[in-house]
Amino acid sequence: MALNDGQPRVVRDPARFVTAVAWSFIVLAAALGSLMVLQAVFVWAVLPWDAMEELVRQGEEAREATGRVRSMLAHLPWMIAVLIGLSAIWLAAAVGLLKRRQWARMLFVVLLAVAILYCVGCALLETRLGARLLGEGGRGTIQGSSAVSRGIVTVVAAGVSVVFAWIIRRLLSDDVRREFARHRRLR
Repeated sequence: MALNDGQPRVVRDPARFVTAVAWSFIVLAAALGSLMVLQAVFVWAVLPWDAMEELVRQGEEAREATGRVRSMLAHLPWMIAVLIGLSAIWLAAAVGLLKRRQWARMLFVVLLAVAILYCVGCALLETRLGARLLGEGGRGTIQGSSAVSRGIVTVVAAGVSVVFAWIIRRLLSDDVRREFARHRRLR
C-alpha cells in the first residue's frame, strides 16, 4: 500500500498476481491429477472392470443401490479419465499462464467461467434434488443434516464462484493484458 496525497492507494502488480494464480493452479491441477491416477490404479487393481460390471448388474437386479450410485459405478473409469484429462488441461493452462502465453490466459478465463457454471449448477442440483430425494417423509436429524449439507454446498459454490469471477476480471484487466503484451515483445 502506497500513500498518494495522504490517501492510501493499492499497488497492483499484475506480474505477481499472474504468477500467484498460475502457481496455485499448477499445485491444484498436479494434486488432482495425481489423486486421479492413484484412484485409477486403485480401481483397476482392487476392483477390476469385470467386478464393477457385476456390481452394477447386481445393483440393477436387487434395486438396492440408487440410480446415481449404479450410474457412477458403471461410468467410473470414464469419470476418472475425464478428471485426469481436465487436470492436464488445467495444468497446461496454468503453466502457459506462468509463461505469459496469451492462449493460456484465454483458456484459463474459459476454464474458470465453466467452473463457475459447474459450481452454480451443482449448488442448484443439490438444493433441488436434495429436497426431492428426502421427500415429505424426512424428519428430524436427517432433514436437518440435509438442510445443513445444502447450505454448505451453496455457500462453498458461491464463494468459489466469487473468487473465480474476481480472477477472471483481473486476468481480463488492462494491467494484465499489458503484462502479457510486454512478455510477447520480449520473446
